[in-house]
Amino acid sequence: MKSYAESGHRSHFERSLPKTVGKRQLFTLVGFLLILLGLMEVKARSDNYRVNYLPPTSDLWISQWLELDELPDDQTVVLGASRMQFGVLAPEWESITGQKLQILAWPGSPPGPVLSELAKRESFRGLVLCGFAPEFSFCHEDAITHKRMRDNFNALKVSKYSLSHHLSLASRDLLLPKVKCFNSVAYSPVLTVFSNWPWKNREGLLHSAIFPFAGSLDRDLNFRFRDNIEEKIYIDIIEQIQAGTRRMLAHYGPADMDKVVAQYKRDVAMIEARGGQVVFVRPPSDDKYYAFESEHYPREKFFDRVVTETGCLGIHFEDYDELKDFICVEDSHLGVEDGLEYTRRLIQILRRENVID
Repeated sequence: MKSYAESGHRSHFERSLPKTVGKRQLFTLVGFLLILLGLMEVKARSDNYRVNYLPPTSDLWISQWLELDELPDDQTVVLGASRMQFGVLAPEWESITGQKLQILAWPGSPPGPVLSELAKRESFRGLVLCGFAPEFSFCHEDAITHKRMRDNFNALKVSKYSLSHHLSLASRDLLLPKVKCFNSVAYSPVLTVFSNWPWKNREGLLHSAIFPFAGSLDRDLNFRFRDNIEEKIYIDIIEQIQAGTRRMLAHYGPADMDKVVAQYKRDVAMIEARGGQVVFVRPPSDDKYYAFESEHYPREKFFDRVVTETGCLGIHFEDYDELKDFICVEDSHLGVEDGLEYTRRLIQILRRENVID
């Protein structure tokens, strides 16, 4: 019996190649995308957000740190967590004092590691406004809050000489202020759905740290809430995240304060020896956050102890009549107008204490 091949029959197979995209299809796609981008830009401008949102990535913080190389040795810097970013606004500070303010605060991070690095800069002899949000400033070193600043400093080691770092910042500074729809958080489809149709976890679970578009972060590292932040849908989502954060911090507990205070004393002494000054600032909080802080981080054992043992000026919102009346938007951060007013009053106090001119 002959095989199929031996029989002389040949089967011819022809594989059809996929059709390539023609110029018409390409131009149609590009045109559609441009129209969509234009519509998004119209929507973005109609929303009238104060400033474009810069993603809180390490690159942004690193750029602020690297700018210290170009600033005067007596530069005033701000350390701490996001309360200082909402409450000490650089443009207002500069308009009143005539001096630039360099913000090195970072969301949910303790100021201690940054103060230590400033102390090591032999040229630095400026004023440090070191903000304390007790649950972040005095949290255990194993908590994720410490990892955030460690990540910044780890990235700093290579970013100074990284072309991609500098090109990324340059393109960001060029495009984001001009193209409003590049605000990725405000116009992200995923976050838009999440913000408008949120879901709740079972009681006791940690909520995913996916914030709705609550405000904007600018090039100076200042945060500002959006105009309608007090709408219930936004406050509810933020409260779920904050409640989870408080449970996480309570799990880790506070830091070893003997060790923390000893480090602050060394850092302050090094800065003061060069003619610099450190002022500790406790911005306002209220309701749930204030109750949590009072229970787990009582003032006398944390803020007061650092102030007393370092000998620095401490500005606690409870001690000054002009700082007592602020009400936080979501128990932890000041709104835009209150942030401006808090900056003005803080300057008045610093002048009265002969810290600044």
